[in-house]
Amino acid sequence: MKVIFHINQVEKWNMLYNNVLNLKEQCNINNEKVTIEIVANSSSIKSLIDSDENQNLKQKLSQLKDFTTINVCNNSLKGLNIEKNSIFEFLVVVPSAVYYLTKKQSLGFGYIKP
Repeated sequence: MKVIFHINQVEKWNMLYNNVLNLKEQCNINNEKVTIEIVANSSSIKSLIDSDENQNLKQKLSQLKDFTTINVCNNSLKGLNIEKNSIFEFLVVVPSAVYYLTKKQSLGFGYIKP
C-alpha cells in the first residue's frame, strides 16, 4: 500500500498526524507494508519553521520521520518568503507540491487530505 497525505492548512496538522499514526497502526495489525508520504504546501508550511512556537509539531513529526517522508513545497516557501534553512531539518523540499502529488498518484499512491 502507498499513500500520500496532502496538507495545506495550519489547523489540520493534528488531524494529519493522527491519521498517519492510525494508518500505520492498522497496517501493522494487518501485517501489511505501507509507504507513507506527506506533502505540505500553502499556509500549512508556516508551522514547519523551526521556532519556539512550533516545537510541539516538530516533536510529533520527528516521531513520523522513521516511516514517513515529509515533503515541503518550494513554491510555497518562496511565495511565503520562508528560507529553506529555517524549516525543520528532517523535511524534504520538493519543487512543486502539485506536480509531486500528481506524480505520486500516477505511480499508484492513494491520496488523502484531512
